[in-house]
Amino acid sequence: MKKILVLSSILFINSYIAQSQEDYMTQIVEKSCQCLADIPNNEDLSSTTIGLCMINEANLFKAELLRDHGINMDEIQYDGEKLGRLIAIEMITVCPDQMKRIASNIEADDSSSSDQENTLNAMQGVIKSIEKNEFITFTVTAEDGKTSKFYWLTFIESKNDLQNEFNSYNKKKVEIEYSIFEFYDPKLEEYRNYNVIESLNIID
Repeated sequence: MKKILVLSSILFINSYIAQSQEDYMTQIVEKSCQCLADIPNNEDLSSTTIGLCMINEANLFKAELLRDHGINMDEIQYDGEKLGRLIAIEMITVCPDQMKRIASNIEADDSSSSDQENTLNAMQGVIKSIEKNEFITFTVTAEDGKTSKFYWLTFIESKNDLQNEFNSYNKKKVEIEYSIFEFYDPKLEEYRNYNVIESLNIID
C-alpha cells in the first residue's frame, strides 16, 4: 500500500511539473504570437523582430527556462539561438500566418542584400560604458559629442573576438554599423527607436 501511495505521489508531482512547464511555455508562445500580430501589415517583420517578441515574454520566466531548458536569459547573447529554436517550433502551429510573414520578409531581404546594406547606418566613437541587463548595451560617444546607445540583440559581424573580449572594449574607439528598429516599450507605453548592432570593430 505504501508503495502505491509513493508511486501515486511521484506520478502526481511529475504531472504537476509537466503541466506547469506547459503553462508557461504556452504563455510565452501565445504572447510572442500576439506581439507579432500587433505589428501592422505594412511594417516588415524580421528575425530581430521575432527575437525581441520572444525575449520580452521569456524574461518573465527566467528561472523556469533555466531549470527546464538550460537557457540563461541573463546571457541571451549566447543562448538566444537556443531560445529561438525552442519557441519558434511551437509558434509555427499557434500562429502560422505570422511565421509566414517573417519567412517571406527574410527571403526578400536575402534576395536584395545589396539594398539592405545601403540601409545600414554607421558611426565611429568611443565606448563610454557597457551595460549587461536583458541585453548588452554599448553607450558610445561620437566625435561630435553625441552619445547614443547600441544594442546587441543578434549575431554581430566583427574582425575581433567580440564574444570573449567585449568586456575590455570600454574606452576604446570603435566603428559600428547598425539598423534602427522601432519597438514598443511597455515601461514608457510608447514606441521608441533601438539602434541594433550589425557589425562592430575596434579602430586601432
